Amino acid sequence: MTHISDITLRFRESAKTGLGQARLYVQRHPRQAAFWCSLLLVVLVLTFGALIGLERFETRAFAGVAVLVAYGLYQTISTYREEKRATGPDVSLKRQAPDQVSRTSSEQQTRLEGLRSEFEQAILELSQSSFGQKALSALPWYLLVGPPASGKSTMLLNSGLQVIVPRKDEAGGSGTLGARTCDWWCTNEALFIDTAGHCAVGGEARGEWLVLLESIAAHRQKTALNGVMVTVSLPDLFAAREKDVDVQAKQIRARLEEIIQRLGVVFPVYLVFTKCDVLGGFAEFFEDLDHAGREEQVWGHTFPAGTASSGTPQKQFDAAFSELLQAMLVRRHARLLSVLGSKKAREIFCFPLNLALAKPNLTRFVDLLFQPGQFQDRPLFRGFYLTSATQEGPSLDGVIQLVNRRAGLQERGGAPPIEPREKRPYFVKHLFSGIVVPDQGLAHPSIAVQRRLLLKKRALAAGTAAAGVAFVGASLYSFSLNRDLHNRIEASAGHVYQAIIREAKPFVEGIQDRDFEQFRQQIEVLQTDHETRPPLARRWGMNRETTLYPVARDLYLALFHKFYRDQTRTHVEETLRGFAADPSRAPQAHDSDFYYSYLKTYLMLSYTSGATELGHLDRPFLADWLRRIWQDLLPVRYGQKAATADAKNTIDRQIDLYSRVLQPDQVPFPRDLGLVSATRAALQQSPYPERIYARIQREVMQQYKPVPVTLASLLQGQKTSLLESSDEIPGFFTPQFDNGLFRKVMDRILDRAYADSWVLDVPKDSRAEVERRIHTLYREDYIRRWLQFLAAVKLRAVSTREETITLLQGLTQENSVLVALLKAVDDHTSFSKLSDFVCDVSKGWIHGSASPHPVAEAFHSLHEFVVSCPENQGAPLKQYMQELQQLRDALSRSVEGGMPSSEQLQAEHRLAAITGRLDQRIRSSAEQLLLQPIHMVDVEKRQELSRDCAQAIGSLYPFRPDSADEVTIPNLIDFFNPQSGRLLAFYKSNVSPVSAEEIAKTGASSDTVPGTALQQVKAISDALFPSGSPEPNVPFELKPNATGGVGLSEIRLMIEGQELTYQMGPEFYSPFHWTGRSDERGALLQIAVGTDEAQRKSYTKQYEGRWGLFRMLQEGRPVPISPTEYRLSWKFSVGMKEPVVIRFDLKAEHVKHPFAPGFFAKFKCP
Repeated sequence: MTHISDITLRFRESAKTGLGQARLYVQRHPRQAAFWCSLLLVVLVLTFGALIGLERFETRAFAGVAVLVAYGLYQTISTYREEKRATGPDVSLKRQAPDQVSRTSSEQQTRLEGLRSEFEQAILELSQSSFGQKALSALPWYLLVGPPASGKSTMLLNSGLQVIVPRKDEAGGSGTLGARTCDWWCTNEALFIDTAGHCAVGGEARGEWLVLLESIAAHRQKTALNGVMVTVSLPDLFAAREKDVDVQAKQIRARLEEIIQRLGVVFPVYLVFTKCDVLGGFAEFFEDLDHAGREEQVWGHTFPAGTASSGTPQKQFDAAFSELLQAMLVRRHARLLSVLGSKKAREIFCFPLNLALAKPNLTRFVDLLFQPGQFQDRPLFRGFYLTSATQEGPSLDGVIQLVNRRAGLQERGGAPPIEPREKRPYFVKHLFSGIVVPDQGLAHPSIAVQRRLLLKKRALAAGTAAAGVAFVGASLYSFSLNRDLHNRIEASAGHVYQAIIREAKPFVEGIQDRDFEQFRQQIEVLQTDHETRPPLARRWGMNRETTLYPVARDLYLALFHKFYRDQTRTHVEETLRGFAADPSRAPQAHDSDFYYSYLKTYLMLSYTSGATELGHLDRPFLADWLRRIWQDLLPVRYGQKAATADAKNTIDRQIDLYSRVLQPDQVPFPRDLGLVSATRAALQQSPYPERIYARIQREVMQQYKPVPVTLASLLQGQKTSLLESSDEIPGFFTPQFDNGLFRKVMDRILDRAYADSWVLDVPKDSRAEVERRIHTLYREDYIRRWLQFLAAVKLRAVSTREETITLLQGLTQENSVLVALLKAVDDHTSFSKLSDFVCDVSKGWIHGSASPHPVAEAFHSLHEFVVSCPENQGAPLKQYMQELQQLRDALSRSVEGGMPSSEQLQAEHRLAAITGRLDQRIRSSAEQLLLQPIHMVDVEKRQELSRDCAQAIGSLYPFRPDSADEVTIPNLIDFFNPQSGRLLAFYKSNVSPVSAEEIAKTGASSDTVPGTALQQVKAISDALFPSGSPEPNVPFELKPNATGGVGLSEIRLMIEGQELTYQMGPEFYSPFHWTGRSDERGALLQIAVGTDEAQRKSYTKQYEGRWGLFRMLQEGRPVPISPTEYRLSWKFSVGMKEPVVIRFDLKAEHVKHPFAPGFFAKFKCP
């Protein structure tokens, strides 16, 4: 037991010794210690980092780099601090001196500037020396303080120290030894600051003194001073009165206290009595000393350091000085024996007596100098020393003077001493090299500084403890949170596995299962942590999500695939397969970009031969289109009752998380390569620019949600009760979107499309060409939308002439809504503001040209109609409004008569002529709006006729080409008969043809005047009722033309019982006529293929109804050859690769005929 105790004790002692040595090494070599500690910490982190939560090597490597960076910062800061200390106090002096200068007199300012100059010179000289760069931080610093002419500089000059930076007197300067403000003595052993004598006195020089102290404090933060040497001239104290001694001691005492207070250091004070050679007998007394005796010893007393004082400094000095005098008496005896019979005996005998006479003043000086002050700290009285740097001046013999005074003899000045052989310093060198410099470690912080340091240490210890407690608490809290998260996920995984996998719930019930939703939320938390970082509360080395996340993610993917995989795959493949089989039968709502997006989604979710498209995965795109797929699929598969808002939101959340967690090796189903190839081929049938343009429109609507342009938005708050329109224009058909946003969106989508070339190959055309074609599509759509909008605007419906007059009054008043509408449309389509400005400024001399913008070119006639240049000429719109006013006035005057006056008819004609300035596209779109006032003139009769016309002919074939119902022949005769037709009668009685003179007055050319309603009705009447016939009768001729095909043997044509059989012989015209009255109504076109009667097959096209001829001609797509001749062609599919095409030439008997394409479709009821 004793043996074990001994081993334990020895181990403790060894450990204590080792720790002590380590602490000592750290204190002496902090940089090396920091390096080894940093290196050890890096090795520990890389090796054992996984034990504290740093499981990934990248994380451990990052932590190691962080440690190395911290070490580098520490080294940089340490170097900076050392260099800052090494640069000396010049920076602080420059910062603090101006404040001091501003509070002193001009003379004092000069001294402060001199102090700064001396500091700067000293720093410059030190920095230029090989040892000076670190002299200010590595060497001990000492301050020399003493009254003026106390011999400080002379003592330093004769100290025997090796100065590493030449002083100015040594470098050929003025040679003045006294320091004007302060002088730097940088030696191999220490740096001494020799202050000027007036700094010790205080008074006006106190500012210089304080600047010096503050500078030292700024650059010597650890130990500002290692000691202070107080130099006092012994002859001055010897002959001084008590009052003068007190003043001098108190002044120096104040300086010492200021040093303690300002620098925060307690330092040893070396009290040096200089100029001892002035005392009578000094030279003779020490004449026998050799070189070693003068320089290798001191004359004085050094008090022990670090031991308890045996009394006050005054008592210590008194005792030590008495011992010194006793030693002098002993030496005097020996010296007197050596000079018997010499004249030197008297001086040798009197010297100890002279020194003893100085004791009272010296003792008083020491007592006052080291008296306890107002601060707890006081300087350490290290010792007193008597020196002689050089032997100059008259001797001071106090003993002789005292004898003469007591004998009543006349006093005489001191006799000059016997000149020694050479002037030599006494007791100076060893004082510096043997006592002062070795004592550099005696200085220590003051009590106030120690308290601050102790407070800092305690605060640091408390902070470290608090940080440790906080870290432990945070770690425990993090452990608790991570454990709870792990337990919740584990429990939730078990519940959802039981509820969904084992119990096999149906789709709608399964996706909304409470356990499944909780599990999804927890996986979402893990995924968010995986994408970014776990929250701080769940880190602290306790996070284990890297092992938990993959398992939980795989389970979620398995659950998602169970519900969605097969149904998604089936739906996407069926949709793509239907599109690939016949792209023309795709639903109108699904453009090519829709199927492109389906294909891209399919490629992302499928694999082939181990390869997937997840390298190109666009997770937001995948989530978006899976949501769209299931928005359509849910009600189709499970009914509208299942497609509740909660079910849709649940599906959206599950899809969003699925697109975030999907991994390359977990795509759900194999790829059908044949389907992919067929879909790509079908997509490539649609031009590439059209697909991109459709995608641009969709993205703009989804991302920017532009506000549509409506009638109300164009009028900007004006009353719209006079105008009606339900049409609106998407917000991206505006100049603002055209000027920049369209280009931005197009570039982004093209970049994405070219990056997605793995989905569908991009065209071989250059990108610039693709962009040009997309721009063309956009501008064409822009034009079409605005034309449709114009066509949809109409005036408010009226039923009486009085209502018509009221409507016209509203349209022609100031700030007309009609004018505002046309100007707003022009603003959105002209793109020519600069051109208008130039025209206005030039007073019409420079006419604005049409903007090169395609939209502006298309709407140029509208711009010319709305805007005039110059304004005083009046735009056609202004003329239109004036004529509209005249029409209103004429209608008002004729309201009693029941029939329009001639003035009213003329106004109507001029309105029609003015609108003729618009080109065909604009006129056809704006005609309903601009010419509607004319149609309202005889509103009751017009409404009746319009109603009958719409019911009888306006919505039936041939006036509506896509209608299955036809106009009857009696109704045709009722409206278009040349003698009794209702339409001809109405227009002839209400509207007269526009004369050439009226056209010229409006400025429009005759070819731009629109075909009036009368002209349209008359054209139909002349074509169907030639030469005023009461019944319809249309004569024409047909001839086969270049007809042929594989095996074609016969063509049979029948029109209202009139038959033509062509057996591939000579081609000639055959006459036909159409009456619409024949019992054998309709038309038939039949071909026979095959020359053998047994194998001959017939193919027939049948056109039923009285208008069957025109249906057959419509399918034949007439191509004009001359004003009366057209070429027709029909295709027959006969089961071969290429269809059989037959052609006929049609020749009308008259120029006025109904065979021109769109002849009947141009007609509109009044």
